Amino acid sequence: DPDARGGVSHLPRIRPRTGFWSDVGWTLAFFVSPHNLVMFVVVWGFYLLQWLFAYVPLVGWIMVLLAELYIVAWYMSIIGETASGEDDLPRFGAAESILDDIVLPALAYYGTFIVLMAPAFAYAMFVAKTVQGTGILKQPNLDLYTLINSAGAAAVPLIVLVALGIFLWPIALMCVSMGGLFSLFRIDLILMAVAKTLPAYIAICLMVAAATVLPGFIVEAATSIATPSGGLGRGGLMFDLPAYAIEIYFSVVTMRLLGLYYLHFKERFPWNWE
Repeated sequence: DPDARGGVSHLPRIRPRTGFWSDVGWTLAFFVSPHNLVMFVVVWGFYLLQWLFAYVPLVGWIMVLLAELYIVAWYMSIIGETASGEDDLPRFGAAESILDDIVLPALAYYGTFIVLMAPAFAYAMFVAKTVQGTGILKQPNLDLYTLINSAGAAAVPLIVLVALGIFLWPIALMCVSMGGLFSLFRIDLILMAVAKTLPAYIAICLMVAAATVLPGFIVEAATSIATPSGGLGRGGLMFDLPAYAIEIYFSVVTMRLLGLYYLHFKERFPWNWE
C-alpha cells in the first residue's frame, strides 16, 4: 500500500481514489471491505451488550451509559480517519485513555448539538414565558412542535433558529472532530466555509438528513409489515437487532460523509488543522 508509513497496518485500498462522488459511492458500500465488515459486526455485538446491560440490576444503566459513550466516540473517530484519506474504519478496541478517547469525543458530539440549539432553546423559553405564559412549561408532554404550534407569529424566529442549527450541524460536527469544541465559537469561519462550498454542503446536508431519517422510516415500515404476521415485535431482541444494524450503517455513512467533506474541500476552508 503506497499510503502505509512506518509499519502502519491496515488493509490495502481495493479501488483507486478518484473524486468526491466516487468516495460517496464507496461509503455507501463500505461493508464490502472485510475489515469494515468485521468492525460493523463488532459494533453490532457491542450494541447487543448494551441491550443486555439494561437488565443488570443497580449498575446496569451506568454500563449502558458507558457503552453509549464508547460507541459515540468511535463514530467521532470515523470523521478524522476518513478526513485523512482512509477507507478502513477505525478499530473498535480498548482505549488508551478513557478521558481522551471516550469521554471527550462523546462530550464534543453532544456539546455540538447543545451549542447549536442553545439560541433556539433560549428563545423558546422567552416565548413560553412572555407570549404563552409559564403555564405551558408545566404541560407533561410539551415538545417543540406543541410550542411552535401555539406560539403564533412569535414562532417564526424559533423555526428559523432550529432550522439554522440543523443546517449547521454537519459542518459543526466536522469542526469539533478536526479542530476541537472551541472551533464552534468561530461562527464567522464556519459560515465562510459553508459559503465557499455551498453546492457540496447542501448535498452533504441532504445525505446526512437522509441518513438521519431513513433508519426510523425503515424500522417503522418493517414493524408495520411484520407485526401483523407475528414476525418482528417492537421492544424485543428480534426487533432491536435489525434496528441496531440499520442505525450503525447510517451512522457510519454520516460520519464518513463529514470526513469526505473535509478531505475534498479543505482547500476552500478558512482554516488549516493539519
